[in-house]
Amino acid sequence: MTLTRVEEAFRCLKSELGTRPIFHQIAQRTKGHLFISILAYHILINIEYKLNASGETRRWSTICDTLKTHQRSTVIITDTNQQIHHLQAPECLDYRQDRVLHEVYALSAV
Repeated sequence: MTLTRVEEAFRCLKSELGTRPIFHQIAQRTKGHLFISILAYHILINIEYKLNASGETRRWSTICDTLKTHQRSTVIITDTNQQIHHLQAPECLDYRQDRVLHEVYALSAV
């Protein structure tokens, strides 16, 4: 069961991080690729642990599907001094998105 979870997590992370397929021919790049993948997996496990502790029992792929619909708009404004400003405004979260993001941000604050 654990192996299935690990394989699913890596499959999901590799798709999300855009690290598939691997065409590295230099050992240093392969090590860097592996390091990023393992680091992302550890972050994922910590997020899942925190969510499970708060009563959230969904799988990572389901959580990604829940958050996929969340969008943020960026407005680019140039002021009178020709400086560019980027203003970001998230759309309203539904209950499921709010709950997941609340737990994730609480984890990052620790």
